[in-house]
Amino acid sequence: ANVGSAILFQQFAELSQLQTLHVTDCVFEHISAEISAGAIFISSEQNMEALIENSSFTNVSSMQNGGVVYAAGAATLTMDHLSVSECASRAGSGSFAFIQGMNVKMNDVQVQDCESEESTIYVQGSNQVTIEHSTFKNLSSQLNGGVVRAQDIV
Repeated sequence: ANVGSAILFQQFAELSQLQTLHVTDCVFEHISAEISAGAIFISSEQNMEALIENSSFTNVSSMQNGGVVYAAGAATLTMDHLSVSECASRAGSGSFAFIQGMNVKMNDVQVQDCESEESTIYVQGSNQVTIEHSTFKNLSSQLNGGVVRAQDIV
């Protein structure tokens, strides 16, 4: 797939009934995207809520941004109790997550053995970024922000 090889969630203004995405107790293994979002792609034009919890991601990658998750738009993204290993964004940012314009809350996220051109978690244009009780091990980034790069936070 080009984007969102496992889950592609797009919310358009005229389809306002799509307001929540819950991904719970899932296993994602050996998945790749040719462009962005190796596993989950979220795009929202209106306020919505996305929750990814109690799930694991192993050997998930993309060629560009968001090796595992790519999320953009007017939303809150919560990631809770996740295990992530062997993820990559080969020629882009955010080997684990590329997040644009969303408020982000991460709790108990374990990320290890991931590589990217720039950062493990790349956040741009968000009002709030909260990361708690998480572990990041054996990560590599060719450019800036080995674990987190937050840019243009409003």
